[in-house]
Amino acid sequence: MAIETTSGQIFEARVANFPTGLTGTAITVTLRTNKGGFSGPLTGIAEDPVGSGSYVTTFLAPEYGGQYSIVWQWGDGSPSRTAAEDVVISGPLEPVPGPPTVIGPLIQHVGISQPHFDLPMRYGNGREVVVQQDTVEDVRNCVEAGVRTVRGTRPWVPNFGISDPTFENQPIDLISIGREIYDSEPRAVLDMTQFIPVTDELADNITVGVNT
Repeated sequence: MAIETTSGQIFEARVANFPTGLTGTAITVTLRTNKGGFSGPLTGIAEDPVGSGSYVTTFLAPEYGGQYSIVWQWGDGSPSRTAAEDVVISGPLEPVPGPPTVIGPLIQHVGISQPHFDLPMRYGNGREVVVQQDTVEDVRNCVEAGVRTVRGTRPWVPNFGISDPTFENQPIDLISIGREIYDSEPRAVLDMTQFIPVTDELADNITVGVNT
């Protein structure tokens, strides 16, 4: 007979006919979903009553309703040392995201008609994060990509990026760097500053701002 409960409620799980005296890692119990995920109990596992081979613990029902399973194991967890019980949880079903609309190799996002990958490239809510073309976010991303690229390292666009300033004499020539950034991203209006820390004269901090 299945355990019936409601999402977000605490419920009790019990198993019988196990050896008596099991404690610690000798006995385990998990709440498992039909997607392969699982969680542990809220409380420890207690033999109730002592010496009976019957064990009890409590779980917090997941926020989404559906079919789950309680799985008890002891010893080596072999089939003869495992017991399972169905758990039916009443509550809202887990939302299923609809398929995205594909436009060429990119994905159409709500409110974005010409998507470009955001930087750093990443996923959110199961899809890649993008920005609208020609917005300040898009231009800023292109400037950042140029600043992070050493000029000449991309064979197909050899003039993209900036010359490596690592061994340049201080102060760094911001005008030359600005021209190279502009070559890589001509939409940008730059605001560049330079700061040499007093505590580390070998360091040179350059800030590149993008104005709208």
